[in-house]
Amino acid sequence: MSLQLGIVILIVILATGLPMFVGFAITDTILNTWLCGTPVTVMASHMFQALNSWTIMAVPFFILVGELMGKTKLSHQLIDVTDSFVGWLPGGQAVTLVAAVTIFGAISGSGIAAIAAIGMIVVPVMIEKGYPKGYSIGLAAASAQIGVLIPPSIPLILFGEITQVSVSGLFAAGAIPGLILASMLIVYSVIMALIYKWPRSKVYSWRERGTIFLKGLPALALPVIILGGIYGGFFSPTEAAVVGCVYALCFGLFGRRLSWKDTQEAFKHAAIVTGMVFLLVCTTVLFGKIMIYTMVPNWIVENVVALGLSKNVFLFCVIILYLIIGMFAEVIVITLVTVPILFPVMNAFGVDPFAFAIIMTVGVVVAGITPPVGVNLFAASAIFRVPASLIIRNIGGFLVIEIIFFFLVTYIPAISTWLPKTLGY
Repeated sequence: MSLQLGIVILIVILATGLPMFVGFAITDTILNTWLCGTPVTVMASHMFQALNSWTIMAVPFFILVGELMGKTKLSHQLIDVTDSFVGWLPGGQAVTLVAAVTIFGAISGSGIAAIAAIGMIVVPVMIEKGYPKGYSIGLAAASAQIGVLIPPSIPLILFGEITQVSVSGLFAAGAIPGLILASMLIVYSVIMALIYKWPRSKVYSWRERGTIFLKGLPALALPVIILGGIYGGFFSPTEAAVVGCVYALCFGLFGRRLSWKDTQEAFKHAAIVTGMVFLLVCTTVLFGKIMIYTMVPNWIVENVVALGLSKNVFLFCVIILYLIIGMFAEVIVITLVTVPILFPVMNAFGVDPFAFAIIMTVGVVVAGITPPVGVNLFAASAIFRVPASLIIRNIGGFLVIEIIFFFLVTYIPAISTWLPKTLGY
């Protein structure tokens, strides 16, 4: 009964137009004081504890490294390198966009940061070369979600914090799925370019590619430092995020690519985004604690098992659940609300934790471009100053690709589990 009551209260509050974290905060206060008898001061302590975590501290630093990438023009170098190697393909600029976003995703786990840092550079060029505006911005919004899946990934960091599964192992689980999704979007872009005869980029000689590659080494070194440091055992994911920030900051300052004003803007925007994320984290984690206190996960496990559903049917229901939730909820909320409830059920059905982590994350990926509340749709709308309706009309093909991919990772768990198991996690 508590779950139904909480959801009704939350929906009514959100229907008034209040921010999502306010809705969760009010719902938490009502349910905590009424059902659990928890004093408000104790609630505040629980909210603080939700953020008082070494793992969670990776989030603001990965957001900051993405901001610094844009300010120091390291993102330009990524685009130049990828364009020199893949731009000759049909739909070269579209392929470059997806490839650059994939590399950028290995630096910052934020889809919105990818739209701003990569999309703002490539999309205007695509439009200038004759690509439809809606298609170009839609591709930027869809491909930016690769950064949510490929390591380092903010939803996977949160998943690890909730379930105490190794974050490094979760990062490994996201690597192959991230590359597969990028490949599917590239193939789709090439097919669309062949159908509509969109232009290719310049064909570079190997000498030119070598020159561009050398110039782009500072940018290419960053994902190597971050991921190589984690899997080489040199530092934890949180330390890797800090090292990435220091690297980008030193490169910008000593290379005179970063002014004092740019530095301030990068830190300011990273702080604002971090504040938004953390407000959602502490309020939704508190909501999850209420569900655990009232034994909601146990009730769900007992009743789902009692239904006698097969594992495949249950997984299909999970896909539908994430598709529906994704139409109305934000990435962080989906992660923090669904994982504590579904994790015990997944264990009951024998679903590997790494496999569930990627199922959840791909659900979040699809949610980012699912109307009416797809965060990336409205982020792209604001960044490119176009109506969200224009992007929504052109997002259908990308959405179909990502839903097909959702079914693949759900029913072929080896895509997610092979690499972490091979690495010993």
